[in-house]
Amino acid sequence: MRLATVSFDLALLGTSYTRIIYAAFRISSGGARAKALHTCGSHLLVILTIYLSGLSTSIVFRVAKTVSQDVQNLLSAIYLLLPGTLNPVIYGVRTREIRQHIEKMLCGKEVAREVREKPERLQNTRVKGKLPG
Repeated sequence: MRLATVSFDLALLGTSYTRIIYAAFRISSGGARAKALHTCGSHLLVILTIYLSGLSTSIVFRVAKTVSQDVQNLLSAIYLLLPGTLNPVIYGVRTREIRQHIEKMLCGKEVAREVREKPERLQNTRVKGKLPG
């Protein structure tokens, strides 16, 4: 029953994301296309985390009968805690405002400001004169 449920779920997810990615590539605006694909990538990372933790726990419980109770308890805890813990981290790191705040906390205010201002400085500079060639 578990195999049928997971197979059906993965088939629906695959069909859904195939249609979403196909629709995203039909968007003419490059920024909108990148945003749609960025969001799909975040969702797929979360789904991958959930399924991989469940798969690894299931394999250990089915195959390794000699695994101690402590290891089984640890894997059960990882199966329950890992996806829920990584979910906000995945979405948070992939959000620009949160990522900039984390960079500011880790790297210091000056480094984060330079990283953020550098693209603005490049956009505001104009080339004077003719380009060679």
